Amino acid sequence: MADTPPATFDAIRQPSPGEQQQVLDLVSRAAEVDGHRAVNEAGLLALRHHQPPGLSDPGVARTTTDADGSETTGPIHVLAHDQVSGAVVGYAQALWEEGGPVAALVVDPDHRRHGIGTVLWQTLADQTSAPLRVWASGDGPGARALAARLGLRPMRTLLVLGRSLSGDLPPTEPPTGIGFRTFRPGEDEDAWLAVNARAFAGHPEQGSLTRADLADRMVEPWFDPAGLLLAVRESTDEVVGFHWTKREAGSSTGEVYVIGVDPSAGIRGLGTPLLGAGLRHLREIGATDVDLYVEADNERALSLYRRYGFVPLTADVMYAEATSRPRDYDSQASGKAQEKR
Repeated sequence: MADTPPATFDAIRQPSPGEQQQVLDLVSRAAEVDGHRAVNEAGLLALRHHQPPGLSDPGVARTTTDADGSETTGPIHVLAHDQVSGAVVGYAQALWEEGGPVAALVVDPDHRRHGIGTVLWQTLADQTSAPLRVWASGDGPGARALAARLGLRPMRTLLVLGRSLSGDLPPTEPPTGIGFRTFRPGEDEDAWLAVNARAFAGHPEQGSLTRADLADRMVEPWFDPAGLLLAVRESTDEVVGFHWTKREAGSSTGEVYVIGVDPSAGIRGLGTPLLGAGLRHLREIGATDVDLYVEADNERALSLYRRYGFVPLTADVMYAEATSRPRDYDSQASGKAQEKR
């Protein structure tokens, strides 16, 4: 590894539109080589949409106070520019979740093994007041080597499971008194958010989703209200569960984006028909296979998915400094598909 990476490094509040596009192109180039995307959906949304409050110091983590009095910290972006061409050849970001900042990092395939990843990490860590954690998509040899160099240890694993959409699918008959319908934009947001919060209470990503987070996803090109299936009480139309599916344009692969059941509703046996209904929807709109993300220790969800033909494809691993505590949230519900990485 070279002593001085052939790049310059800048920590900024928000990339310009041109820099955003360069980062998106970089993430795509790296994904073609690595077989997975290094920056997850939440990270890409923060890159494109989040406008942090303006402060005089653009490189310092920013803490603001929400309307409910809670403090939140805006994302930090670090760009590595090639010293000759000026092109973006590396990118890192930190997003604040419960428990502190979580990082993502990507280096252009043609500029690897020159120390850029290490300096990206160090620059990002210098901007945060709490220990960084980082996702390693696919947990490949390069990610493991960088983690070892930085003294990081694995603390959380997301399994990626998949199956073909041909052949038998799970049954779709819901429990007595429950029906399925599609999401109605402009009407169902609050009800969905309430059920989602209860289903994923304590989950560091899904459980903290806000109205603004939902709005960001609803304007994404892939969003389709018909793919967000709600389970409701037939007598009252009360939302008690959901299966949000996802399929990006041009892709033959659909996704079990997230399945949730309201734990306070007192309904058993809803996860299987929700899964079956969502998979049938994906098959009807042309997907030929499906994948999902699930916590490696969520035995309840894993049992459901294995029962209906899902098999392991790969895994994403979160690394953290050795002094960081492992997560202690309850990995419940039918299975949050962690934002596609």
